[in-house]
Amino acid sequence: MAGLQAQVDRVPALSVLARGGAAGADAGWSNLVRTWAMRGTLHLVPETEIAHYAAALGDSIAARETRLWPRRGVEASAEDRLNDAMIQALRAGPLGRRELAGQVGALLGAPYRTLLEHPWGIGLKPAVARGLLRLRGSGTEITLSLPPTPPAPVEVAAAQRWLAGKYLTANVFGTPAAFAAWSGLPAAAARRALAAADEGPVTIEGTAYAHAGPLDAGIEDDHLTLLPEFDPYLLAVADKDGFCGDDRTLLYRKGGWVSATVLRAGMPIGTWKLRDRRSGRIEFAPMTGWSAALRRRVEQQAGRFTDFLTTERT
Repeated sequence: MAGLQAQVDRVPALSVLARGGAAGADAGWSNLVRTWAMRGTLHLVPETEIAHYAAALGDSIAARETRLWPRRGVEASAEDRLNDAMIQALRAGPLGRRELAGQVGALLGAPYRTLLEHPWGIGLKPAVARGLLRLRGSGTEITLSLPPTPPAPVEVAAAQRWLAGKYLTANVFGTPAAFAAWSGLPAAAARRALAAADEGPVTIEGTAYAHAGPLDAGIEDDHLTLLPEFDPYLLAVADKDGFCGDDRTLLYRKGGWVSATVLRAGMPIGTWKLRDRRSGRIEFAPMTGWSAALRRRVEQQAGRFTDFLTTERT
């Protein structure tokens, strides 16, 4: 996978569990950093890769977010000024979002305080995405700090080529449009990066795809998998109509929500939702009729998540 979507706190661990990994305290989670990455959304990425994500995506995320600043009374060109003020405030140690906003506002003016308090994080995203700040927590419990060391310089084109390689390694095939949608990069940058990472184009039903990795790695016809909402596999789907058919709105809902999904041989056959945390009861919404045997198999797969879902975590 190329990063773990972390908009919803439980999703990263469930994505790892779905692939046979571990979600306990000893599973290496301390080596992951929370940052705004692909599409400007929260992800967990390895500490050792943060400089590459920052170089590949920092400019595009900053451009998208700073365009919103004038509505809050701060010029889009004030990014460096704001970043410098936040770094200065954090030299004494980590601060909560409101504490940081208060100190920066006292230094630069009330509009900067309002910008940093914005619930979408539009004032924080550029600095975090560039690797200048570290982000911990979620929702209203966000804490900002300085990284242990400044991000290592990585050439932008090289970083974007690296990101395209991660995308192809995870998904085998891709088109420039699909990679641009997945990464959030401008179309031209996505096209160049994907071409640089391509191991040789493959044509499927008249469409040319870039690819990386073995072409003979398939999924067993009857393999069942439960994926959480916002799983990387679901987010990488470009042809959503071909993937879901008439049930597209069941998986890809209004407001950008991506439902937790049941897959059979890599294709969706229904969705699932945790209905009772205490008992671990999961409710299923089949896209087509499920036989009793298939339902039992799906419920057995869901049992792999039960311990995690019913355990209070801090």
